[in-house]
Amino acid sequence: RSGDAKNVIRQLLDAKLRVAQWLDWNQAARDANIPKTAGDLYDQRRLLQSRSKQLDQSLETWKILEKLSYALFDKAQLQVSLSLVQPEE
Repeated sequence: RSGDAKNVIRQLLDAKLRVAQWLDWNQAARDANIPKTAGDLYDQRRLLQSRSKQLDQSLETWKILEKLSYALFDKAQLQVSLSLVQPEE
């Protein structure tokens, strides 16, 4: 259902926003030379960037699914309308 797709897309966008915030915090920690090892921050940044790319891919998939669900619903509505207009013989 398109409503479900919208909810998933909304959740993915929220997750993407959180990952972006974590990336900002990571960069701020690196810039401020927080006493965490640079390697840890670098690894964390790579992981966050990877998650961000995965979220982008998931978003694209769900946007396509949303469009398909609308198309299927429209087709079903059209078929019902046609069956009401054109009685079967």
